[in-house]
Amino acid sequence: MRPPEVPAPGILTVGADTTPVPLEIAATRRTRARGLLGRSGIEGAMLLTPAHSVHTFGMSFPLEVAYLGRDLRVLAVRTMPTGRLGMPRLRARHVLEAEAGALTRWGVRLGVRVRIDSVPEVVVSGGCQDASMTENTHAKPAVKGPASYFPSIEAKYGRPVAEWQDMVRSSPLTKHMELVAWLKSEHGLGHGHANALVAHTLAEDKAK
Repeated sequence: MRPPEVPAPGILTVGADTTPVPLEIAATRRTRARGLLGRSGIEGAMLLTPAHSVHTFGMSFPLEVAYLGRDLRVLAVRTMPTGRLGMPRLRARHVLEAEAGALTRWGVRLGVRVRIDSVPEVVVSGGCQDASMTENTHAKPAVKGPASYFPSIEAKYGRPVAEWQDMVRSSPLTKHMELVAWLKSEHGLGHGHANALVAHTLAEDKAK
């Protein structure tokens, strides 16, 4: 059976003085089609790429969405209740989704340019190093990939990442999504945090 595709872990940065936000990058047809369906919430945000419209049919919570141009500049921000179809934005290349109110709290607004980082590299059209920089070009580069989740994981759950990795390795489960589901159901982790821990741990073990 073909294993389910999952969004790639990444990081969203909005300006130089904001905390990096955990990001799930849906860059394939399957991950874009699934989006946030079946989820009760999201830790951080999801990037749909390429995309220029979204809907909230089948969603269990309202979304705040930001339409981004090729240069990752915000073209519009909208709040969408469940059961709605968003109007296509022809100039948009990517769409950010988060729980209602989250994007506003992070400073995502019209005209702002965001930064997207991901590991492994996911091609985000227009998201080369120059285009994906925040407005402050002197900002320190954000930690990339699954490791970008680690500070928030340790802060929220009170355990070092190494301890979580030991738990993943000692689990009798071996498949990525099974491990993610186990961390969520048995240990209360959010989807993004569980996905990042599993992805990073399995990648480390594979590289040995």
